[in-house]
Amino acid sequence: MLSLVKYPRIKTTGEKKWNFYEDDVELLDWLHEQSSLSDDGHNGHDKNNKVLPCQIMDWADDVAYATHDLEDDVEARFLRTDNLDKGGRHYQELRLAVFGRLLKESKFHPNEEEVFNELFETFAKRYRECGPLSEHKPVRAASAEYIHEFILAVDLQSNDKHQIHWSIDVAKRTRLECEMLKAIHYVCTIEEVRMKRFAAKVHHMIEALFEKLFCTDQNGREAANLLFQRRWRLKLEGLGNKDHRNRARLVCDFLWGLTELELINLYQTIFESMGGSPFLAI
Repeated sequence: MLSLVKYPRIKTTGEKKWNFYEDDVELLDWLHEQSSLSDDGHNGHDKNNKVLPCQIMDWADDVAYATHDLEDDVEARFLRTDNLDKGGRHYQELRLAVFGRLLKESKFHPNEEEVFNELFETFAKRYRECGPLSEHKPVRAASAEYIHEFILAVDLQSNDKHQIHWSIDVAKRTRLECEMLKAIHYVCTIEEVRMKRFAAKVHHMIEALFEKLFCTDQNGREAANLLFQRRWRLKLEGLGNKDHRNRARLVCDFLWGLTELELINLYQTIFESMGGSPFLAI
């Protein structure tokens, strides 16, 4: 079970990423007790306590995020590979923005700028010949070089205590390179004005839908329950009128499970006079 838990910590730890609500503390403690993850004296909620399959998944996820998102960035023209000439203004602006992002997130230390510059130059060299047009070298070829290097960089280590304490080791420079690629995607795409505007719209839709579906007023709550499919409606009706905490959690779980198109359709159906359709499958 712990192999599926990427972030073995609870929401109240202050971490950005977590897999457990406060209500799940007993389950998390039980998982750690059964697995002996706390045998070495560490707190059972230590974010570094991950079983080997989960560590492999974690690194694979980082590698996929760092490489495949860049492919999408190039295809969508968020990352202009024709602007990666070392002496060009775009190259310098991107280099500074990415390094600044890494410093802000404490992924690099200020005295590691020389290492970063070497890694960034390698990235620019690999990707400047790639592009979305058919006459360009496929961007996947550049990604494949990184994926090959990242996979070969993994080493397996043991602390001689228990099989569950085996861990993977990846050279620091390789991890820094992976973090750099993720930061490039963040700067080129996530922080791009078109994405920010779309994210602001989605944030507004989620807030409006949560307020509508949560509804603390008893009469309004009965009407709100009718906006859910039957299986969700039965779960909500099984809660007490004062059980606001679990209702909020169920509403969040419902919204979290929607695809982007399902979320947009739900918002349009409820709030827009000409939006959505009663005949669309849900």
